[in-house]
Amino acid sequence: MTAVDLCWIRPSVLQLSGTTAAARATQIYTDGWPSGIAVDMIGALYDRRLDAQSALRLGPVDSVNGNGRLVFSGAGLQPDVTVTRFNIQPATTAGATSVTKIPATNSSFSLAITQSSGLFSGTFTPNWTQAVSTKPSFKGVLLQKGASAGGYGFFHSNRSNDTDPESGRVVLDAGEP
Repeated sequence: MTAVDLCWIRPSVLQLSGTTAAARATQIYTDGWPSGIAVDMIGALYDRRLDAQSALRLGPVDSVNGNGRLVFSGAGLQPDVTVTRFNIQPATTAGATSVTKIPATNSSFSLAITQSSGLFSGTFTPNWTQAVSTKPSFKGVLLQKGASAGGYGFFHSNRSNDTDPESGRVVLDAGEP
């Protein structure tokens, strides 16, 4: 299913100062979108029996370059952050997916795929000029069908002292052929 130019409206909120969970919830897009923003939607029925390597149309395991790619954009990243050199393949347990980093000691990111639900998540190292104490986390869903097959998700900026953080986009795919 697809939809184009849906109107998403968010009212403005009173921004609370501080770093408590309640305050932080008011610090994202405080002005809202009173006139709305246009967004598109795409979705499909998810088949949990299909492993992520096949669903994402990834090539065979490549022990040098990997077969997957994560691209992070928005939320103050300049330029986009691209992560490669990892493989996605069926795990030894039926109905599971395995992610293997190249090299296995690479600590710049984490990625987990839950084949039973079609969700993926992890962390990554941003290129912000001011270092962060913890890597931003991301979450997304797998879309298995059509020309847009891939993983799509989001993350929130966690830059130090950022009282108006923005969200960004993450795409999980096979990368350039």
